This record gives sequence, C-alpha cells and structure tokens, in this order.
Amino acid sequence: MTPAQFRRQLDEAVSFFNRGDTAAAEQRCHQLLASARSPDALHLLGLCLLRTDRTQAAIESLREAIRLAPDNAQLQHDLGRAHSARGDWRAAAEAYLRAIDLRPDYAETYLYLGPVYEQVGDTATAERAYRRALELDPRLATAAASLAALYEKQNCLEEAQQLTTDALKLDPQDTVANLTQAQLQIRAGCDAEAAERLKTLLQQPLSPWNRAIAASRLGTAYDKLDDTEQAFAAFIVGKDALRNADLSTLETGVYSRETAMRISRHAEKLLETVGPAPGNTPAPVFLVGFPRSGTTLLDQILSSHPRLRVLEEKDTLLELLRIWSASDAKLTQLETMPSAAFENEQQAYWKRVQAQLGEPLGDRILVDKLPLYSQNLPLIHRFFPGARYLFAVRDPRDVVLSCFMHSFGLNEAMRHFLTLEGTADYYAAVMDVAVKSLPRLGASAYRLRYEDLVDDLEKEARRLCEFLGVPWDEAMLHSHDKAKGRRINTPSYHQVVQPVYRTALERWRRYATPLAPVLARLQPYVEFFGYA
Repeated sequence: MTPAQFRRQLDEAVSFFNRGDTAAAEQRCHQLLASARSPDALHLLGLCLLRTDRTQAAIESLREAIRLAPDNAQLQHDLGRAHSARGDWRAAAEAYLRAIDLRPDYAETYLYLGPVYEQVGDTATAERAYRRALELDPRLATAAASLAALYEKQNCLEEAQQLTTDALKLDPQDTVANLTQAQLQIRAGCDAEAAERLKTLLQQPLSPWNRAIAASRLGTAYDKLDDTEQAFAAFIVGKDALRNADLSTLETGVYSRETAMRISRHAEKLLETVGPAPGNTPAPVFLVGFPRSGTTLLDQILSSHPRLRVLEEKDTLLELLRIWSASDAKLTQLETMPSAAFENEQQAYWKRVQAQLGEPLGDRILVDKLPLYSQNLPLIHRFFPGARYLFAVRDPRDVVLSCFMHSFGLNEAMRHFLTLEGTADYYAAVMDVAVKSLPRLGASAYRLRYEDLVDDLEKEARRLCEFLGVPWDEAMLHSHDKAKGRRINTPSYHQVVQPVYRTALERWRRYATPLAPVLARLQPYVEFFGYA
C-alpha cells in the first residue's frame, strides 16, 4: 500500500468514526495496521475501543501509538481519558500532565484533569484546573459547568448558580450544566422542573457515568414528589448505566463481599482476649457502620466539638488490612499473635494519621471515620486492643434502599450497589461481622441509632460526650452551620448543612413492593438492631 493510499484509507476511517460508524472505523484500522504500525491508525483504533468501553484494549493501543509518537499531546490526552474511564486516577493524571507539558495552551486537557483531582479529594487543584481551562477558552461551557458542580458540592450555592447560568448561556445542551442545574433545582424544592430537565437530558447520548448521575437525580426528584414507582425505575436506569463498567482496577480485595465473609469465619477467635495494649501507644476511636447509616451526620456533630478531631475516610489501615485479610491462612496466623507484635504497625498508623491531619492532634481525641471498617472490627481489635468504637445504626431496610438510590463513585465496595440484591448481600456480609463483634467488644463499642439522633439530638449528643469522656459542648447542636465551611466527601454533602430532619425515616415503607425480594435477607439484622 502506497503512503497516499494509506492516508486515503485512514481519512475514510476517520470519516466513519465521525459519523458514528465505530465498527467500520475499527475494521478499517485493523486493515491499515496489518500493513503498517502507524501511530495515527493506532490512535484512531484506541478511540474506537474507548467509545465501545473496551478501555484496557484502548490503553494498549494508545500506548503503542505513544511509543511511535512520544511528543503527540493529543495521544497523551486521550490516554488520560482511557485511564479515567477505568478509574485509574493516578495514571490519568500522569497522562494529562504530560499532555499539558507538550501543549500547555489546550483548555480541554485542564478540563479533563479537573475531575481526576476531584476523585482523589484534591478540590483546590481541581478548581485551579477548571479555572485555567476557562482562562484559555472563556467559551468552554463545560469548564464553567464543572466549576459550578464543584461549588455545589461545597455548598457554595450562589456561585454555583451563577456559573451554571453562564454555562447554559454558552451551551444550553451542556450535560454537566444541566446536571448541576437540576441538582440546584432539587435543593431549592423545584422538583418537578428538575425532573423535566433530567428526563430531557436522559434522551440524549450520555457517558455511562453521566447517565447514572442523571437517573439518580431524576429518582431523587420523583421521590420528593412522592412518585415512588417512577423514582425506583429511575434508580434502576442509573445502576444499569454502570453495569458494564470496567471494574478490573478495583480488585484490591479488602472491601469485597468475599473478604467480609472470610473475616466473619474467623471473627470469634480474633475477638478473644488478647492482653493489654502496649503502654506507650494511644488508641483511636473508630467511627463505623455502613454507608448511608448516618456516619456523615455523626462526623459533623463530632467535628463541632473542640476536643475531638475527625479524620474523614482516609483508609489509614488499608495496607495492614490488605495483608492480614488476604487469606484464611493469614487470618489464622493473626488469631494467635499477641497485640504487642503490632507496636511498630501502630506507630506507623499514627504517623499516617499525623500526615493526613496536617496539624498536631494535641490533647484532642482522634475519631477515625470509615463506615466499612465494620467488616474489619475483629482485625482492628487485634491491632488496637484499647480502641473504642462508635457504631452507627440505622434501619437496615432504609440503609439498603439509600445505598441503591445513590450514585456512588465506583470502587471496590460501591460496586456491590449496582443491583438491589447485591446491595443487600453486601450489607449482610458486613453486618455478619458486626453481629459477631459488637457483643464481644462490650463497653468499648457504643451503638448510636440514627433514628434516636434525629428524634433527640441533644440527648444523644450528650451520651456521645459521656462515652468519649469529653465535656458537653453546645456547638454540637449547630453542626450544620459549621458543615457549610467544610468539604464533605460523601453523597450526604447537601444534607448535613441542613438542620437535622426526619424525612428519611422509614422511607423503605414507601418502597416495600420493590424491596420485597430482599426483605427476608435483611430480617436477621432488622431483629438484631431492634427494628422488628
């Protein structure tokens, strides 16, 4: 094939791709690559694979193209997109930053870099990326909309609304702008308007993640309109959008259902008396429960107390848990190890905590919050025999429903929430460990019911203070005011800035029919936690 023929066929392949005929474009790419390993053909093949959700194959094709054309900024940019599609945020950031080095004036690379930093919790850098994209291209609607979405998550609603309005003027069809406007409408009580906007949006081609967000917000709007049938149907659409996502990067093992079941088998022996904690090592308080069980509300209440310091979901024990929960053999070995054997690991834990805090803990009590540490209670008891636990309890039926309603960022734990049955099975696996652990932990574990907290905030907050050994502080009654100045990294970010409310209590009763297939699965935990 002559160079001219190659170029002509490559142009035809590009034309196929631009018209949406991805299969024809991919076929032509393979024909061209059989003749020569061209970086342009490999690039287009990577885009075809990315469009059809074959992200690992897309990464391999784009990497080969980069080996042949290492200074091509667009290749690096598209490699970043492929890594982002797999949830590999570190690799995505590296690719985008390399693209910026090669082409520093390309606004879209900054636009795509912003969500990567959001995913790892670096909102300040994400904000700078979006602002730089707007500086380079003031008419880039999605950059304004993405910045608006960031401000909405930070509860800066006036700024979010102004940027959303600007973005919709630039492009009334912009996906992110419409998602953010719908969220702002829901927060303002304009649920019918939000539902209409989201229904229109869902009729358009969307990425799986944007479709999931749109459907989840539509379900929330219908829920607030008391249309439970359409609400639940929308939640299913949102979960189905993510069902075929590439989850291969999420297989760490620590928060899988299988690991929870493995720990449950060893729980009783791990919880046997292991002797006193090493004398020089302090013990933290762990705030645990299950996602959507009230842990974020508890976080805000505790954070309002000057003697307490809450560390929010930093997974400070990840490496230790990864090692010791990896197999039955490791758990069996752990059963007979004395607590003194973990003194080095305990000191390393406190170093990680200090790095995350960014300031001295002083005389404050550390509250290490990560709900799914519940499945690791027996291991934590071995690592920290003197630890105390705040266990957040909520009606299991409301917890499972709420987990299914919300669009969580996909990770190893949240992947279980893609079906109602999977949500219930994962809840059961984690709570099996809790059911075995809580009685053995005795007075070191304090159970706090979400429903009791909502019914009488002051009474329950005073009991919390008594358990933690700190004086009562009136600020705990006004935690929603303090929360307005904090970045909340959970789906409850817009709820905890409101005064405590009762509207989510016993929501499951309105959804009893669609929940029917999992109610028997949840009944043992309904009874154990006193909701029968």
